[in-house]
Parts: sequence; C-alpha cells; structure tokens
Amino acid sequence: MDSKILKQAALWLFPVAALCGFVIFPLRPYFLSDTVLSNTLWLDLFDLLFHWAEPILLSLICAFLLFCVYRFGTKNIRPLLLLSLGAIIFKYVAMLISDSVLMGSFDPAGAGLSALISVLAESVIAGFILLLAHIKITPRKAEEHELSRAAQKLGREYRETDAFFPFKKPMDFGNPLLSCAFFGTLIIACWRTVSYIEDDLAFGQYQVSDIPFTLLYYTLYILIPAVLGFLLTRAVLAGLLKNDLK
Repeated sequence: MDSKILKQAALWLFPVAALCGFVIFPLRPYFLSDTVLSNTLWLDLFDLLFHWAEPILLSLICAFLLFCVYRFGTKNIRPLLLLSLGAIIFKYVAMLISDSVLMGSFDPAGAGLSALISVLAESVIAGFILLLAHIKITPRKAEEHELSRAAQKLGREYRETDAFFPFKKPMDFGNPLLSCAFFGTLIIACWRTVSYIEDDLAFGQYQVSDIPFTLLYYTLYILIPAVLGFLLTRAVLAGLLKNDLK
C-alpha cells in the first residue's frame, strides 16, 4: 500500500475518534447533569450531535476501505485494516478515559466490557463492508481491465477507470464503488437500528401514542445520519479517486 494513503486515513480517522471520545462523549453527560442546560434546547441539539457523530468514524472507514480495495486489492490492505481497528479502539479508550475522569473511578466490569463489545461490533461491521467491497469491486475491476486490454488490441480507446470514476450520478447502483458506499452505510444503519430497538425493548411496551415520537426519533437518529454517512463516504471517495488520477 501507498504510505500516503495511510497517512491520509490516519489524519481523518484518529482526529474524529479523539473528537468523539474526548469531546462529544464527556460533554453529553455534562449537559445532562447541569440543571440549567438540561432544560434548554442546547441539550437536545447536543444529543442530536452525539447521535450524528457516532457513525461518522465507520463511514470514513468505509470510504477508505472501498478506495483501497479498488486501488490496491483486498490482499494488500492489511495496514489499513490495522489502522482502522486502531482508530476504533482509540475512540473507546478515549471514552473510557473521559468517563473515568468524569466519574472519578473506572469500572472494568461495566464500562470496560461494554467498550470491548462495541469494539468487536464495529470491527465486524468493518469486516462486512470489506467483504462487500471484495465481492463487488474486485471482479468488476478485473473485468474492466480485460475489456481495456481487448480494446487496445483492436486499436480502440477504452478507459477501465470510467466504470468507477468520475461519478455521473448522485447514486448509481451500476457503479461498484457507489453501490458499496450505499450498502456499506446501510449496514451501519441496520446495526444502529438493532441497537436502538434493543434499548427500546428494555424500557417496556409501546403505546399507540408513542408511534409518532418513535418515528421522529428514528428519523433524526438513524435515517438522517445514514444519509449523511453516505454523502460523507461518497465525498471522501471522490476526493481520493480524483487525487489518484492526477
């Protein structure tokens, strides 16, 4: 792999992980515990920011995984996988440090176990995205390469990169990169949906009057972040591909 791509990935992933762990995570309980701030719209806005920021790291990992599978092949991106795992671990270590400072103590049986489960869950999600990228991108790239070679023998011009970039539509399922970006962010959204459903079930049964609030809740905390995650993944992919073609 190109060390330049690894540096770019590190400059994206670790600052976002630090922002989540050292800023957003500790400020949320601060807003909740403050008697003045907890009764203002600032709490609602910050809580929304907390839920929107949560999937950003995975969306960035998705973008770099898709690009590197396309550019270097699945077998050659182990450094990126280790870097991505390191960023995920760093985020939760930062959260544990922040939590320990706020609470004045560290609970390894509670917070530590919860963080470990979250690290494993996000690693599995990244693994599914990697598998998706390998299945959809690798064969298509090989196919385009063969078409390009055949065109050269016939004296015709054919660019194998055109099947991947530039993006001609906001969303194109015929483009393997955009298709993987869509389904990758969908995997992240499904995981978050399952997580929220588990939390909801823990609070008891729903009433009919809860349905409008629940729909609004899922729109704000799952649907909108999923759309933002896809747009972020697409934008980062476009930037990486544009620089790669220079």
